[in-house]
Formats: sequence, C-alpha cells, structure tokens
Amino acid sequence: MMYECEVCGEMFEKSQSLAAHARAGHGQPWKDEQRMREEYLENGKSITELSDEFDCGRTTIARWLDRHDIPTRPSTHEKPPS
Repeated sequence: MMYECEVCGEMFEKSQSLAAHARAGHGQPWKDEQRMREEYLENGKSITELSDEFDCGRTTIARWLDRHDIPTRPSTHEKPPS
C-alpha cells in the first residue's frame, strides 16, 4: 500500500514516513528558506508581521532567519518607558 501526501503529492511506502514528511515542513512556512527570503528580504515584512502571518512566535521567525543565513534588520519598535 502507498500513502500520498495531500499537500505535495509525494508518495510513501510507510504511513510513518508520510507522517515524518508532514512534520518536517508542511504547515510550517518558516522552514521554507525561499519563502522566508521572499517575505522578509524582498517584501520587507518584519519579524512581527511574519510571526502574525504564520501564527508563531517572533523567536521562531528570528531563529529560522538565522538558520537560513538571512541577514536581519535592526528592530524598529521602541520599548515602552519604564
């Protein structure tokens, strides 16, 4: 029996392989280097905007930008006065 990924159509002989494939990236756009480069560098979105769009934390976005060797911009938001 073969198992098909509903997202990309890739076929697997074992259901465990399909499950591992799905966990490795589907539904987690921050793991897609090309998309992160496009959104952050080309479209100029901020880490906060990406974390809101991708429904994850800012730390996740920052960590994956670093893993993809995508240079980050200085933060532009100010901290509230103490």
